Amino acid sequence: MDKQSVLLIVILSLCACAVSLQCDLPPRHWCDTPQVAEQCQVYDSCAKYVWNQDIEVTAPSPVHISLYYESLCPGCRAFIKEQLIAANKAFGPSKPGSVLHVSLFPYGNAQESFNGSQWVFNCQHGQQECIGNVIETCSMSLLHNFTTYWPYITCIETSPNETDMLLVGKECANKLGIDFIPIQACAMGSLGNQLEHKMAEATAALVPPHKYVPWIVVNGVHTEEIQSAAQTDLIKLVCDTYKGPTPQVCAKMNEVNLPRNMKGQ
Repeated sequence: MDKQSVLLIVILSLCACAVSLQCDLPPRHWCDTPQVAEQCQVYDSCAKYVWNQDIEVTAPSPVHISLYYESLCPGCRAFIKEQLIAANKAFGPSKPGSVLHVSLFPYGNAQESFNGSQWVFNCQHGQQECIGNVIETCSMSLLHNFTTYWPYITCIETSPNETDMLLVGKECANKLGIDFIPIQACAMGSLGNQLEHKMAEATAALVPPHKYVPWIVVNGVHTEEIQSAAQTDLIKLVCDTYKGPTPQVCAKMNEVNLPRNMKGQ
């Protein structure tokens, strides 16, 4: 029996609960991306047994940030530019063993209907937003690695061009040395249609249901207090939430916030 089969058996035995309303993918795909693993309730097992064989069993859990958003939503773009980019830079990229793990769900307030052969999406900010959403969804599926698709998505989200998202996707791919052809084929084809439907299902499954975007979930929980804290100072929220050893950025933040007469003691 090969190593991958053993790993999948371990995951199956530990996470049989993953066969739920939220996951109708074959087990061999459960660890394809962090988003799929999270949706199928096997993120920790994928991180431990598939993505990083050397991860310590006792390693503290990362702070999980799930962002439900739209590619052309002004508030979503502001949160990504003003908070999420800085937090990822401060704590390092999302990967097994990291302080911060980010999952992205580009769908938001869109609506979907099935026309008999495929899903049809109606997006809050028009058809270009639908195209942007599915390009970002396809990039996550095809590029797999957060360290690869995150710069690509941030390039799209910070582009001033909001009228031609295919062009934006191509330009960002060229800038980062990413092959845009498979991403475009995915976005324009049945694979992208199905992947975006999965984003719709994940968004519809939120408890409580989302009321606006960006909708921010921390460690599986959304409250108005969490939302406000994330949009005000995401780095501080991560520092306050993380249960492991104090990250350097948090220690520096604590030092800055000490009363003057206590600094250096």
